[in-house]
Amino acid sequence: MKTNNQPCNFLLMTENSFHPTYLVSQWYTKFQGNPFFRGILIRDDKNDASHQSKERFHQLHQKEKLLTSDSLQEIQTLYGGLSKTEEAMIRLFGIPALAQNSFQKSIFLGKTINSEKVKEWLQIECKNEGKICMFVFLDKILSPWWIELTEGNIINAHSAVLPYARGMFAVENMASRGDIEEFKRVAGASVHYVDEGVDTGPIIRAVRIQNPFEFQSLSEVKAYSYKLAFDLLIQQASEMIENPQIQSVGIKAYPTSISPVFSRKDYTPQVQELAEKRFIEMKQDSVKRYKNKNNL
Repeated sequence: MKTNNQPCNFLLMTENSFHPTYLVSQWYTKFQGNPFFRGILIRDDKNDASHQSKERFHQLHQKEKLLTSDSLQEIQTLYGGLSKTEEAMIRLFGIPALAQNSFQKSIFLGKTINSEKVKEWLQIECKNEGKICMFVFLDKILSPWWIELTEGNIINAHSAVLPYARGMFAVENMASRGDIEEFKRVAGASVHYVDEGVDTGPIIRAVRIQNPFEFQSLSEVKAYSYKLAFDLLIQQASEMIENPQIQSVGIKAYPTSISPVFSRKDYTPQVQELAEKRFIEMKQDSVKRYKNKNNL
């Protein structure tokens, strides 16, 4: 059957921190050369003096999982430090081949992506390019005009299972509660349409880690959740580009109060310490339950 439908022009928008380099590396490998791929939008300033140094580091150390102390210090300096989760990502997956600035199609929007200047840029893009689809992984809530100008074609990757844990550090905050079943329910990733709420848009797909307690630490669970979120986002983009005659229909979760919503300020050093402690306790308890169930 013939169709006049064609893929939308699409962009990826993300942060300039370390863990999104896994996403941009996979994204570029998948979509380089695609005529509808319009670029990678970075929430940062272009005049970052470390850009070339980051690119060299990734090229030199790609796929390495065990860094020397000097190399670890170098990457921490380049990215302004690494979280425990980012260090876990290196151990699990190795250093990605590319940094955010490694592409000619990288567009630095500045740190304030909801500014009038960025709005004017997007208005011009939408006028010149027609239908635009945005795929995002951000630490910032988008202003409503992003949704209006793109006609709702914004899909976000979330590193927890929606609708059960929304907002920042969702998996970690849920771990701090120490409830095994609750934690198992949220450990995973989702992709969803963006609306004006915090992770409240229609859910397109979600996946769950079958046994998060197989990992050695909470940081490893979060690292794997990030990777799942990136994989889901790329899979979703691929399906939309390859099958433009099909539109993904997300499911809106009701009531939204089914899930707590967390902000960055909720994840204090004290909560982080508690979450890590309770993960170990839940892991130990989970092992005991398994042994008792199987008479081991």
